[in-house]
Amino acid sequence: MTGMRRDMTARVVPLGSREAGEPPCPPTVAERLALPAVPSRAAWELARLPLPSYTRARMPVHAAARKAPSAHGRRLPATLSG
Repeated sequence: MTGMRRDMTARVVPLGSREAGEPPCPPTVAERLALPAVPSRAAWELARLPLPSYTRARMPVHAAARKAPSAHGRRLPATLSG
């Protein structure tokens, strides 16, 4: 590993330059929002389970109310706030 690491080189170039090559992430918001679907779909396929088909209203989530902040503006740990 050390020998390989010694042979690696890196350069810092401006992201907008021609030398930077392709952008680090897709250019449009829609494409960036679609990115998490790729590994998610692959994980469901690897698990050999069907993709979930529930509606947004039926999503299995748990909503919890936040506790009131302490006198100093920070939340106390659950064990201390009582």
